[in-house]
Amino acid sequence: MKNIGLLLVSTWKYNKFIDPLIIQIKKYFLKNSNVKIYLHTDSMETYDVDHQSYLQHKPWPRITLERFDIKI
Repeated sequence: MKNIGLLLVSTWKYNKFIDPLIIQIKKYFLKNSNVKIYLHTDSMETYDVDHQSYLQHKPWPRITLERFDIKI
C-alpha cells in the first residue's frame, strides 16, 4: 500500500465544494493507497481531513499566484 498526500487549497466561495470533494476522494481516489488529505482554508468549519490549517483569503489573482508560497 502506497502513502499519498493530497493538498487541497480552498477559500471564499469555493469552500462549498470542500465536503463533496472530500467524500469523492475517500470513495474513489486511489482506493488501494493510504491517502492523507491536507486542507488549507479560510473557513472556520472543521472538515474530515487529516490536517487542516487556516489560510487568509486574498483577492484574485493574488491567492492563485501565491499558492506555492503558502507558509503554515
